[in-house]
Amino acid sequence: MAANIAMLVMGIIAIPSGVAILLWPEPLAKFFKLLGDTMTMYPEKMRSTVYKTGNLRIAGVGYVVFGVFAFTILVWRLTHGYEF
Repeated sequence: MAANIAMLVMGIIAIPSGVAILLWPEPLAKFFKLLGDTMTMYPEKMRSTVYKTGNLRIAGVGYVVFGVFAFTILVWRLTHGYEF
């Protein structure tokens, strides 16, 4: 039952998060770059290559795929006799 609830929560959070990342990659890239600049744990060269719009788009696609995968597993579990 806990696994089903966890998959439901992951799906509910991951899909809208991924869609938001895909809709607004530039403001989010600027925001994450600003956060990365305040935390100087990593060198500037690494921070400038990580926080790019293309990388955020890849992350957004990954979030959507992860959410769909979580819902697919949840549906499979519920149709094969696992209780909710």
